Amino acid sequence: MFLSSVNKPCGTYYDKDRNKWQSYCGSYSGGRVRLGRFDTEKEALIASKTQKIHELLTVIDDMKDLRLRIRLKELCDRLYINFIKCNLS
Repeated sequence: MFLSSVNKPCGTYYDKDRNKWQSYCGSYSGGRVRLGRFDTEKEALIASKTQKIHELLTVIDDMKDLRLRIRLKELCDRLYINFIKCNLS
């Protein structure tokens, strides 16, 4: 898991004013996408990582090499499944 400089997962932060975890992700087109507020850090992290995989798939869709696109999409599927399995246990 990637950690920020304060040892919290990248893509999340705690909003003290609302007593919620905020989730965000950089977008392929630039800027930051706010993904919502969550009760737990785990929920915010899942939203952030899921969006990052979605953004990666957007980049892959723009690639010309079909075989490479297929392989990278398969890799994204495995990453997502493994990430979800780890966070459900």
